[in-house]
Amino acid sequence: MKELLQRLASATVAVGSGGEERAEQLERLKKTCDSDLERHFLDLLEQQGYRLPDEAQRMVDGYYVRPDFAYHTSGMDVAVFVDGPHHDSEYQQQKDEQARAKLEDEAGWLVLRFKHTDADDGWLKAFAEQVDVFGPGKLLA
Repeated sequence: MKELLQRLASATVAVGSGGEERAEQLERLKKTCDSDLERHFLDLLEQQGYRLPDEAQRMVDGYYVRPDFAYHTSGMDVAVFVDGPHHDSEYQQQKDEQARAKLEDEAGWLVLRFKHTDADDGWLKAFAEQVDVFGPGKLLA
């Protein structure tokens, strides 16, 4: 009995969004990704134990903006954009700014942008700074 209690005390459960198994959630999100960079973003979240997004590639109703990923936390919607090299052009940056303004200023969302030039260290720093969105990640022993 003591052995069973010790095993239970050290057990972990991986549950994703809406009660979905974490592995199932990760697979569902990866299937909708538009790029390897977006899949890498998800892999980094998974490897470090951060919260996975609730949705991927879903149009925000009424705003014609489609974040790469979305989180829906208590009282807050968060749009995540993972920007590859094509977002480096001035034209695309203007479009990105228009999308940010629509979501933040009109819809009240928080918008987080992850640039390809900041992967992985910059992304990990942002995950750690946004605990309300990504959770605490894996706790180091």
